[in-house]
Amino acid sequence: MTTPTTILNRPPLGTRLLQDGQLNPEQLDLAVREAKRQGLLLGQVLVSLGFISESTLARYLAIGTHTDIVDLADLFIAPPILDLIPYSLAKQHQVLPLNKHGGILTIAMADPLNILAVDTIECLTGLNVKTQTAPTQELIEAIERHYAHSESIKQLLDELTLRGISELGEESSGEAPIIRLCNQLITAAIQSRVTDIHVEPDEQYLRVRMRIDGVLAQEILIPKQLQAPISARLKLMANLNLTEKRIPQDGRIPFTLGTRRIDLRVSTLPTNFGESIVLRVLDKGSVKLEFGSLGLTAEDQSRIQSLIKRPHGIILVTGPTGSGKTTTLYTALRHVNAKELSVFTLEDPIEYQMPMIRQTQVNPEIGMTFAAGLRALLRQDPDVILVGEIRDQETADLAMRAALTG
Repeated sequence: MTTPTTILNRPPLGTRLLQDGQLNPEQLDLAVREAKRQGLLLGQVLVSLGFISESTLARYLAIGTHTDIVDLADLFIAPPILDLIPYSLAKQHQVLPLNKHGGILTIAMADPLNILAVDTIECLTGLNVKTQTAPTQELIEAIERHYAHSESIKQLLDELTLRGISELGEESSGEAPIIRLCNQLITAAIQSRVTDIHVEPDEQYLRVRMRIDGVLAQEILIPKQLQAPISARLKLMANLNLTEKRIPQDGRIPFTLGTRRIDLRVSTLPTNFGESIVLRVLDKGSVKLEFGSLGLTAEDQSRIQSLIKRPHGIILVTGPTGSGKTTTLYTALRHVNAKELSVFTLEDPIEYQMPMIRQTQVNPEIGMTFAAGLRALLRQDPDVILVGEIRDQETADLAMRAALTG
């Protein structure tokens, strides 16, 4: 007959789970015995026995260690950050480097109590380690995903750096390294839910940065000699004039990833060190046009849904780049009854096509400005108008007049 584990012998994790009703005493006692018999951590055994989920374990470990839970789905991690911890060590200790600020390296861990792993990483990198907690399976998948991208990009950069510039221009097949590198950068960005890819020329490097949740993440530094072929490749994909480098150009890249079709809006701008190229990722498949996906409180959701049903007035959506302004506007439009109303949009450019809604793109080169377009739309018997941007006083005056007069 087995003896129940006394309260004094129960680990702190087990005690907290027991107190919160996540386990009953019999389950905890069984898990403690199995952990001792197999030489495993209690949390591992609790999950393997099906007593708690990995997310529950991660949450309680985070509480017990005063660390944050990290969402690994929305991260872009630059290759230089991943290079700080070898793949073999990351896999062995189930750790993933996230970012570095000053002398502090932030890592995600399945077991934030693994002091050996933290000490090993601090000795290896010479940095102080700050830990965050992640569910085990999510972390394992993220390690495989990020190191695969990093290794691929790093290998391609090494291969391209070793080759002569003359060789780079000779290859035109889809297997050419410069083509694979551009495709890999775009793929990594899409899978990390990046909103913008910045390709920035500098005096010594070509810098690539990715914007996630409104913040530009860590950079990838590419040798300067690869700047011209990378810029040429991206401009070719966007159907832009390769020889024109003196004026800004705009284009689009249709990109296929598996079964997903993604559009990238491309903008070039001449700078003192070459052309700056920014790619805006327009992934319809990743956008959920539901108020519940916007991060709003229930009270705010109710208030907005009430406002968009009113027959007159104006709603202004403001915020920094990548904060979700466009997604919020499209979500509001999706909840407008377009079958019974006349709905128009005026955009630059049209980012997502929506059924039952007439969408117009601004073209200042031919005089089709926001003000001119809005003036024309007011003669189309509209019930609802989405104006993508209010850039000048004339557009603001027209928008306010339309809202007041109905």
